[in-house]
Amino acid sequence: LPAFFEIRASKIPKAGLGVFSKVDVPIGLVFGPYQGLLLTDSKEADQQGYSWELRLEGKPSKYVDGSNRYYANWMRFINSSRFESEQNLIAFQYNGSVYYRVFRPINEGDELLVWYGKKYGESLGVLSVTQKSKKPILPISKNPFVL
Repeated sequence: LPAFFEIRASKIPKAGLGVFSKVDVPIGLVFGPYQGLLLTDSKEADQQGYSWELRLEGKPSKYVDGSNRYYANWMRFINSSRFESEQNLIAFQYNGSVYYRVFRPINEGDELLVWYGKKYGESLGVLSVTQKSKKPILPISKNPFVL
């Protein structure tokens, strides 16, 4: 766990633990990769609730499952936002691994939240309603922290 984050009770009802920032985090910061066991069975991956689908040539190839704390890292505690506009992270795949990028400013005390997409969000029982965010999205070209 990076020193500028902490794990504590999530603000999302029934989500368990979450990751919170101890400092202001700028747009563009990338962290990862998400760690866990590699699975090939989609049904097994779906049952865990901590899995990311890895794609090869646009098709599902494997799943990285972070449900087992022994094999996972702190990123398993980053929860899904309840709606798309609540998210402050974007998940992306790079070289066969999943990373998160900050795309909306994260203030001290904010919970890190990623949107898994409408279909997956509905399967988790989270809302997919669009709500307006109170935080502006700074264009990446104007962010001094992004090269």
